[in-house]
Amino acid sequence: MTPSFSELHAFRDSKLLRRALTHASAGGEHNERLEWLGDSLLDFLAGCFLFERYPRVSEGVLTQARAAMVNGKTLAALAREIGLDGRINISSGARLAGGLDSALAGAFEAYFAAVYLDGGMEAARLAASRVFAETLKTVDRAVLEGGGALKDGKTRLQEYLQGRGEPAPEYNVLGRGEISARRVYCAAECRLDSRRRTAAVAGNRREAETAAAECMLALLSG
Repeated sequence: MTPSFSELHAFRDSKLLRRALTHASAGGEHNERLEWLGDSLLDFLAGCFLFERYPRVSEGVLTQARAAMVNGKTLAALAREIGLDGRINISSGARLAGGLDSALAGAFEAYFAAVYLDGGMEAARLAASRVFAETLKTVDRAVLEGGGALKDGKTRLQEYLQGRGEPAPEYNVLGRGEISARRVYCAAECRLDSRRRTAAVAGNRREAETAAAECMLALLSG
């Protein structure tokens, strides 16, 4: 069972934890600088775990595995597992606008930056190794199968269509907007023809297009 965030690290500086869990929409001292640091920190830690775990796996598969571990969808799910959804300070407007998953992923990154600043790299590494334990088991299965399952939705859709002699999909941005001063969203469409279209919303164009491609894969295989 994944431990709660309060079990992962005992903060000496409680203000640091409070800032890590404060979304920009809530006003005051928020977590965006911590989120920036945590993004780099989690990339580094995930890379270290994978490098040590798979000594004979190519860098291409390692890159795919790292992307699977630290993408927004995975981080939002992990944030819920450790209980950040019950502690995040976010405005009702941002929550209702559909920004909770993005905010949780950011809070997860900010939390690990706060752990690092409060307790050092070893504290951050130990906490991350506990949180990512189950995720790494999922990555294990994908790597053993050759890494194909680690490919993002756009790559898998492209390969699916090529294998059936169909043309590549078309991606279009349907709209963009702001959840807060620094938090934006993007809606994107994946289109094969006039009948087969899917759409998704995410924090940026790349993630929105990837999510729309995954929806298209589900549609084609359903």
